[in-house]
Amino acid sequence: AAGHGARLSTAFDSTTLYGEDPDERPDIYGRIGNSGVSIASLDDMKRLYSGFDLCAPSTSVSMTINGPAPMILAMFMNTAIDQRVERHLKDSGGWAEAERRIAKLYEGRERPRYRGELPPGNDGFGLGLLGVSGDQLVDAATYAELSAEALAAVRGTVQADILKEDQAQNTCIFSTEFALRMMGDVQQYFIDRGVRNFYSVSISGYHIAEAGANPVSQLAFTLANGFTIVEYYLARGMHIDDFAPNLSFFFS
Repeated sequence: AAGHGARLSTAFDSTTLYGEDPDERPDIYGRIGNSGVSIASLDDMKRLYSGFDLCAPSTSVSMTINGPAPMILAMFMNTAIDQRVERHLKDSGGWAEAERRIAKLYEGRERPRYRGELPPGNDGFGLGLLGVSGDQLVDAATYAELSAEALAAVRGTVQADILKEDQAQNTCIFSTEFALRMMGDVQQYFIDRGVRNFYSVSISGYHIAEAGANPVSQLAFTLANGFTIVEYYLARGMHIDDFAPNLSFFFS
């Protein structure tokens, strides 16, 4: 139920992993929902985490995604921010006016909605801003304040380890150089916005072990990958104390 925390683990399907939108194309259709959930839009993310308060101190979300991790993470963070805006509007008595503004925005069009019946225990929190963004419903100063609150509160991990993708999982959609640049951009954003409770990368040995490495080799490759990421962030001018708390490790 909304307002109650939870430890959530989310695996994304191979369609999302390869950066594709769900489609009836034969090479895509069979992968939709295969080994995870399909996310292609911000509204998909809002539906996925509806009923959970992403800003609750007892909520933590672990996301298994690598190549498109920066895009998926952006959707997640915006979902958390819009949840914070929705909570603010309902607590401050501004929800009725927000509903009128949303209705006007969708005048003559069908408003996005949750597909099917809500699961048991889901009270619909997080679905109020489907199809809109919080900055359309509150003034700029209020939105900036609520955004900062959400980014400071949100907890979790995004895998995002592109190096082990090259070495073990082989599901890369960008070059290693470009993917590292995006990882660096994410980490710089975390530093600039004070995101301290969320891991920007989970440096993973598990997949290396699954690809056949013994425990010693798994540890060696994983630590080497970690050193590579640290050295790259340092080369971009980040300070170790600013980004080290956002790094995590995952071993078999």
